[in-house]
Amino acid sequence: MGSTPTTWQRLREVFRPYRWWLVLAFGCVVLGAGSALAVPWLSGELVDTALSGTSDGLTLDQLAVLLLVLFVVQAVAAGIRGWALAHAGQHSVRDLRVALFRQVISLPVPYFDRTHSGEITSRLQSDAGAVYGSGAGTGPQAAYSLLTVIGGTGLLFWISPTLGLLILVVLPIAAVLAVVSGRRTRMLSREYQDQQALTNTFTADTVAGIRVVKAFGAEREVGRRYQDLSQRGVDLGMERARVRSIWGTATALLAAAAIVAAVWLGGRQIQAGTLTAGELLAFIWYGLVVTRGITDLSGQYGRMQQVLGSADRVVGLLSEPGEQPTPEVTAPPVVLPGGTALELSRVSLTYPSRAEPALQEVSFRVRAGESVALVGPSGAGKSSVARLFLRMYEASAGEVRVSGVEVREQSLARLRSTVTLVPQDPHLLAGTVADNLRLGRPDASRVDLERAAATAHALDFITALPDGFDTVIGERGVTLSGGQQQRLSLARALVLDPAILLLDEATSALDAAGEAAVRAAITDAMRGRTSLIIAHRLTTVRACDRVIVMAGGRILEEGSPTDLLERGGWFAEAAALHR
Repeated sequence: MGSTPTTWQRLREVFRPYRWWLVLAFGCVVLGAGSALAVPWLSGELVDTALSGTSDGLTLDQLAVLLLVLFVVQAVAAGIRGWALAHAGQHSVRDLRVALFRQVISLPVPYFDRTHSGEITSRLQSDAGAVYGSGAGTGPQAAYSLLTVIGGTGLLFWISPTLGLLILVVLPIAAVLAVVSGRRTRMLSREYQDQQALTNTFTADTVAGIRVVKAFGAEREVGRRYQDLSQRGVDLGMERARVRSIWGTATALLAAAAIVAAVWLGGRQIQAGTLTAGELLAFIWYGLVVTRGITDLSGQYGRMQQVLGSADRVVGLLSEPGEQPTPEVTAPPVVLPGGTALELSRVSLTYPSRAEPALQEVSFRVRAGESVALVGPSGAGKSSVARLFLRMYEASAGEVRVSGVEVREQSLARLRSTVTLVPQDPHLLAGTVADNLRLGRPDASRVDLERAAATAHALDFITALPDGFDTVIGERGVTLSGGQQQRLSLARALVLDPAILLLDEATSALDAAGEAAVRAAITDAMRGRTSLIIAHRLTTVRACDRVIVMAGGRILEEGSPTDLLERGGWFAEAAALHR
C-alpha cells in the first residue's frame, strides 16, 4: 500500500500533462471566489445607499448593475472551471488506466498466481475512476471553499473585529473535527474498495463458470453468496456515510452557533449605533459564506481521504515490480544444425505457492531442428519446463539456456520471439480472426496471415467464415469449435515464424476428429523448426525424434519412441494402455 507522500507524488505525475488546464480551472476558482466575496459587500452598500437616499460613491443603479456583473462573472467562471476540470480529469484518468493496464500486463506470472483478475479489474475501473475526484472535484472545490473562508473571515474582521472573533474561534475546532473524521473515512474507503474487489472477483468467477453453476443447480446458493458480499459493501458504505454525516453535522452546528451569536451581537451594535443595517447584512452574508465554507471543507476533506484510499491502491499496483528485462544479447535466433537450441542444466523449480518442488535437478538438451516430446503423468513437471524456457518463472537452481545463452541474460522480447508457445488453452481474444493472428506481430501482412493459417490447416475454415479474416469470433473464440480454436492458436504462433516451437498439450481437450486435424497441422508446423512437445496422449509423439519421460519433477527415461517401447518402462506401459 502506497504511503501518502508517494500517493501525492504519483497523482501529481498523472495530472502534470494537463497542468495548464488545471491552472485555468484554479484561475476560475480564484475569480469565482473573489466575485462571491464581493457580492455581500456590494449588497450591504446597496442597502445603506437605499436607506440613506444619498451615496458618497456609486449610485443605487450603478451598484445594482455591478452586482449583476458579479453574478455573471461567477456563473461564467464556474462554467469554464467545470469544462477545464472535465478535460484534465477525463484525460488524466484515461492515462492512469492505460498506465495501470500496461503495468498489469508487464507483471510477472507469479503475481497473477496470487492475485485474482477481479481485484485487478476493480483497481483499473473503480479505483482509477475514483482518483478523478482528486483533480476534477474535491481539490478545486476545497480550494474554492478555503478561499471563501479565509476571505470571508478577513472581511468579517474588517466590518467588526469583535464579531469576527466569534468566527475565528470556530475554525481550529472545525479543522480538528475534519482531520479526525478524515482518517476514519480513509480507512473505511479502503475497506469498501477491497470489498468491491471481492464482489467483482466473485462475479467474474461466477460468469466464467456459469455452466458449472447451472449443472449443479446452484443459482440460489450463488445468488445468496453474492447478496452477502453486496450487503457487506452496503454496510461499509453506510458506515462511511454515517461518519461523514456525524462530523459534517457537528461542524455545521458549530459554525451555525457562531454565526447566530454574531448576528445577535450585531443587532445589539446596530441598536448602539456602531453598526449600519447594510454592514449587518454584509456580515450575516459573510457569516453564511464562512459557515458554508467550513462545512464544505469538512466534507471535501473526508472525500479527499476517500479518494486517497483508492489512490493508495492504485499506487500499490503501480509499484509492483514488473518483469525485469535484461540487456539485449547478440545471440543468433537460430543455432546451426546439430547445435543446442534448448537446454536445462541441473534445474530445480519450486513455485511460491507450493512447498514441494515442481522440478528437481532436471537436465536435458534439444538440438536445433530436433523434435522432442515430454510425456508423463499429470503433475510430472512438463508444463513447468515450458514456462522456464519462456522465463515466466525463474529457476530456483541450475541454468536454462536458449540458443546457448542463459535466459536471464537475454531480453524478454528477443527470447519470446525466438521461442513461441502454443498452449493447451488457446485463449483467443475478443475481436477478429486477424486481430488474434497479429497478437504477437501487429505489422504482419495479410499474406503473412494466410501463409501461417495454411501451415496450421486453418485457412479453409477461416475463408469459409462470413467475413474471412475480418470475422469477429467472440470472447475466447466461442463461435469456433475446439479444433478450430487450437489450429488458430497454432497459426497465431506461426505468424511470428519462431525458430523454436513449444506445444503444451495442444490436443488433449479435442475429440478424435479434432485431434487428427490439429496433429496434421502440428506436423507441418514442426518442419524446419526445433520443437518441444508436451503431450498427454502418446499418439501425438510417435513422429518425434526423441521422448523424455518425466514423473515427480524428474526424468525417468529418455530415448527414441522405438527404443522406449523396447525397454518396457513407463512409456511402453502407457503405450500399451492407449492401444
